[in-house]
Amino acid sequence: MATGGRVLRHLAATVSNPKNTVLFVGYQAVGTRGRDLTDGAKEIRLLGRVVPVHARVERIDSMSAHADAA
Repeated sequence: MATGGRVLRHLAATVSNPKNTVLFVGYQAVGTRGRDLTDGAKEIRLLGRVVPVHARVERIDSMSAHADAA
């Protein structure tokens, strides 16, 4: 959901480059940075600054890490 940890630095380094693709696998909860990106945000706040989103953002909804996933 891109709310903390290393992924923030990875996003900050890659999300503004149109040559990159950011791939989200699984559900992104409402109100999270991951959900904002998958919903088409044109800019996001990362590490105290606003970063433009030029990378392609894709998602695969068919994967789950939950034990009850079919």
